[in-house]
Amino acid sequence: MSAVEVIENLIKIGTIAADAAEKNKKDGKFDYVGFFSSAAPADIASAVNTILSSLKTDDLEAAKNSVEKKQKDLLAGKQLHELSTEKIVQYSSLTDTKLTLQTAILKRRVEGDFFTWLVDGGGLSSIIKVAKVVVPLLV
Repeated sequence: MSAVEVIENLIKIGTIAADAAEKNKKDGKFDYVGFFSSAAPADIASAVNTILSSLKTDDLEAAKNSVEKKQKDLLAGKQLHELSTEKIVQYSSLTDTKLTLQTAILKRRVEGDFFTWLVDGGGLSSIIKVAKVVVPLLV
């Protein structure tokens, strides 16, 4: 799976989970694991499980490595302060993406925390914020 596909899948699964949480919260809380393992409508559970099963730790690691390589390519032997403002913004967005992917790797290993981090912990908003800059760089 390419780095772009990993980013797109994180956005898809996060959006589905956020929508489900918004529609089904009780007392301001939402049990992601319980919902997606038993209470979710079949089409939602199927979509989440399909995307989640495709997000292997190896794919997340490979995406993070692609981001790191792109950062090195952007530097092209220069120091960060020698880059144009546009390239510094791109480098910064890649850094944010790398951190988000690293967190996804860690949270993916603890499934219950993955959705909580992705939706409530800022993972989705972080990846959406940088996707517009980062996806074209990784294509």
